[in-house]
Amino acid sequence: MSGIFYLLGLRFPPPVGGDSGAEIEPNVNAYEVVDESKEPSEKPFMSKIISIQCGVGHETHGQSASKAAVKACRQAIEFTSMPQLADLVPKEFNEVRLSVTLAVPPAYKNRLDLNMVRKVFPHGKLQFNIQDGGMLTPSGIILEDLGDTCDEMIMVCAAVTIGY
Repeated sequence: MSGIFYLLGLRFPPPVGGDSGAEIEPNVNAYEVVDESKEPSEKPFMSKIISIQCGVGHETHGQSASKAAVKACRQAIEFTSMPQLADLVPKEFNEVRLSVTLAVPPAYKNRLDLNMVRKVFPHGKLQFNIQDGGMLTPSGIILEDLGDTCDEMIMVCAAVTIGY
């Protein structure tokens, strides 16, 4: 088990010299948000792409784009195992970069809590790209006990690019 890489943070990076089971503290505050209205920086965030995973998440009740985005990101990475990632990334393992593109319904983009979404990715340098997209569809019922303010179900699409 010591060579298995779990992107959700159960073991990241694999322990050196055996399976110590030591937990690694996630860095939940380090991310940047790309503003597509500005000129791109000269230095790219990621020079080499290793993997791209996609997912879709929906929030049936409560109209939380953040919860839908968390589900989309988890779906994108939850079955990913990359045992050789440490060998592919030059220098140190903390050079792993994750570029997360979220397609969110425009009416809910300003309610997106990226600190909540960031917790899905406990390690690596993270960049968010937020764009119009996703989907709104009727849920068929308003359940105020579940936080509904209307009958909209929110769907968010995620593309998670892993590289360095």
